[in-house]
Amino acid sequence: MLKRARIILLVTGLCLTEIACRQVRPPETVKIPLQSCSGLPCIDASFGQTQLKLLINLADQTSCLTPVGIVKADAQRPRNELGKVRRFKLGPVELNDLFVMDETLNEVLPKPADTLTPAVDGCLSYNAFTDRLLVLNIPGHVIELSVAPLAAPICPANCGQLRDSRAGDNEGGVTLTADGFTAGNIPLRARLDTLFQGSIAILGPIQGLKTQAGRAIEGSYRRSRLSYLEAVPVYFGGKPVANSAPVLRVDDAFASVGRQYDSVVGLSILSAGAYAFDLRSMKMWRYE
Repeated sequence: MLKRARIILLVTGLCLTEIACRQVRPPETVKIPLQSCSGLPCIDASFGQTQLKLLINLADQTSCLTPVGIVKADAQRPRNELGKVRRFKLGPVELNDLFVMDETLNEVLPKPADTLTPAVDGCLSYNAFTDRLLVLNIPGHVIELSVAPLAAPICPANCGQLRDSRAGDNEGGVTLTADGFTAGNIPLRARLDTLFQGSIAILGPIQGLKTQAGRAIEGSYRRSRLSYLEAVPVYFGGKPVANSAPVLRVDDAFASVGRQYDSVVGLSILSAGAYAFDLRSMKMWRYE
């Protein structure tokens, strides 16, 4: 009997050890101060010896520099670094991304980039963080970034799925969407837009959400008019994010052809907590 008990304890210990070994160890990360540029999340990035201030833009796949930002970034650019791909640092972490000169950034901002407080030189897209863990902690005024590229998935239980989705614009742009949000009990396939200071905007009829004509409001989403529809509780992964978030409707035909998402989740929701993004495995979760 005693021998049998010892065997059971040994087997149990081996099982627990195996489970422990299967648990994903969090990667080493660094914390980098996150700033506010007229209410939009922005960060300092070093291009050689030159420091630029860039918006965090999860809605677009391509990072950009304003014409002034291009001049600053080129001031001490290494001779062996050619084309639009540039190396830069966020704190001690070196990254690289394709930067284009964007003279249309002002069209998606509440006011021109050079008049934000402080002024910005461009934006970092989600593509800049490919293969990294990115923790966007807007209320904590910090981002966390994995020191090294991820070698394996690190998503804990109950993660939302991220996707590269067609934005449906005339240039065939790609955006980042997530399927973990619900408005009331209605699941959304939502574009994540850190340059939209609202809560939720719907881009077309979503069964179960109010869609009739709403009250016009001041402001727009990417040059499109908005109206107020109703306020609903918002959840992510089944957990509450906001008790009563305004749902807005885009009143004109915004990027309807080829668009692969039905709504937009903006800063009002993304600022309600910290969110982690495993951009290697395209997973997203609330960061506790």
